[in-house]
Amino acid sequence: MTEQPKHRETDCLIRSVATFIDEQSLIAPGAAVVVGVSGGADSVALLAILVELAARDERGYALTAAHLHHGLRESADEDEAFVKELADRWRIPLISERRDVSARAEAAGEGLEAAGRGLRYEFLTEVSTRTGAACVAVGHHADDNVETVLHRIIRGTHLHGLAGIRPARRLAGSQVMLVRPLLRARRAEIEQYCRRAGIAWRTDPTNAEVRFRRNYIRHELLGLLRDRLNPRADEAILRLAEAAADADAYLTAQADEALNVAGQAADGPPGALSLDCGLLGSQPPVIQTCAMRIALERIGVPMRTVDAEKLSELAGLLVADGRGT
Repeated sequence: MTEQPKHRETDCLIRSVATFIDEQSLIAPGAAVVVGVSGGADSVALLAILVELAARDERGYALTAAHLHHGLRESADEDEAFVKELADRWRIPLISERRDVSARAEAAGEGLEAAGRGLRYEFLTEVSTRTGAACVAVGHHADDNVETVLHRIIRGTHLHGLAGIRPARRLAGSQVMLVRPLLRARRAEIEQYCRRAGIAWRTDPTNAEVRFRRNYIRHELLGLLRDRLNPRADEAILRLAEAAADADAYLTAQADEALNVAGQAADGPPGALSLDCGLLGSQPPVIQTCAMRIALERIGVPMRTVDAEKLSELAGLLVADGRGT
């Protein structure tokens, strides 16, 4: 029998996560689930909560833990050993592999953060294929969402990016869904849960290095916003993201319909998309811009390379009386 994490079944965070999973239809009963576990508080808490929920007859998830050794820190071997011990104790199958993030960053001309993120999602997609999992669960939480929205605003985002992290999305090149059951939980809530449950976690020392953009936003910029402008800046940003998500969902539906009407059979290489620019150019500018984003997604353009300015420039190429591809 699987040894359960030592916590109360009625723990408030477990109840909240279970409710969020059901509201968002994140994980179906009986589903095979890959859980990304780095060893940090968020991923350890996620695994513990899903172990608890999986033991309930009405859920019955089949869990596999997945850990990626990035080879970047001296403590990476210890992180891997910690996750292995945790999986063994809770009798959860673990797939752990090592990838060279530095080599990926150099080869692709990316920063370490971007390269690590890309390798991590590639690894999780591979594990889901091997295990036949319907979804991959990761530990992103509300504080990650706040930081993401701020980062995107500073970089230059459109409404879609302003909506922040979504509860679920399809992993690139697969039918597997990436789900985020902790997205409504705050970082402090997650750490308090781990303490209540008597669960240890690993701390990544690089998380304190403000030379990385996300860490600077977390440790410096958000602190300034709370101290100088609004002590509840985090909540304000999350409300903005929620409102943006609602507006974006409506506009995306309108733009998708307009794009389908304007679409033509492409006379070009596979993956090409041909559009009647006259039809699409007659739409309001906000629909044109949304349609350009959808079109780029359809042909596989990495959207992290596309900001609001580029989308506006593309929309500006449409002419009301023209026709082109």
